[in-house]
Amino acid sequence: ADILNSEFARPLTIAEIARRVGLNECYLKRYFKAQTGETVAGRLRRLRLEHALALIESGSTVQAAMHFCGYRHAGRFNEAFRRHYGFLPSDVKKC
Repeated sequence: ADILNSEFARPLTIAEIARRVGLNECYLKRYFKAQTGETVAGRLRRLRLEHALALIESGSTVQAAMHFCGYRHAGRFNEAFRRHYGFLPSDVKKC
């Protein structure tokens, strides 16, 4: 969880995380889900999208927030954002 929380903007893979914590991938996925109730990929996606929303709300452009949070393709970012929040990042009103 610490790796995900601090490095969510990097292109992390489950294999890399498992290697860094000294577990095999299958065990890491099962253990993480049992401890947190979330999958590793789900937690990573949620962290990225929450941070992107905060950036957009604070005045960042959608594209800048997308890139900062580890997304490289606008279509994937927009779809993930819409699934998570129910609206597109371009619909966020800036404060």
